[in-house]
Amino acid sequence: MYTDNDGQDTLPDERTREVIDYCRSIQGKDLEVFKLINPGDEAPGKDTPTDARGDYFNQLEAVEGIKGAIDFYADYSEPVTEDELIEYEESDPEALLDLISVLRTTEALIRVRKSLPTSGLPTKDLGELDNELSETIGQGAALLATFFQNDHRYFYETVGDFDRRAADLCMELARKTIEGGL
Repeated sequence: MYTDNDGQDTLPDERTREVIDYCRSIQGKDLEVFKLINPGDEAPGKDTPTDARGDYFNQLEAVEGIKGAIDFYADYSEPVTEDELIEYEESDPEALLDLISVLRTTEALIRVRKSLPTSGLPTKDLGELDNELSETIGQGAALLATFFQNDHRYFYETVGDFDRRAADLCMELARKTIEGGL
């Protein structure tokens, strides 16, 4: 399953193994979060303001960077070394793992949001949860884009808040589901 070039088994740590398996399962797929980061299919024309063109290309670069990170782990065949991570993050070999964690959480929240209408929850609860899910999903997409705009300090300052918010939201959904008798 995890082998080096000589066919010998390698033992990446558990977190890395989980990321490898996840990336293999999503490699080549058109994830929903990509549409949130870069919603346009066409590059802006010459008459588009410079800032909007710059935003488009920054967003496109973020999506390509995320796809590159997915490919990096999905194609895993030997232990990931710190030198191999330098292309993505110069100072922190855990950076790509953190990036994939935000991606995974954001994609999961998107699936939860899509399933809300069939959850059987009261309309009032659905509206509140949908709003909170939308905001948290937006925060996750923004964090993913920020990562590739070389603002890693902001990424790390806010990723904890994102994780807490996502966990709180899942707990609230579980509570409302139990209270609703589902």
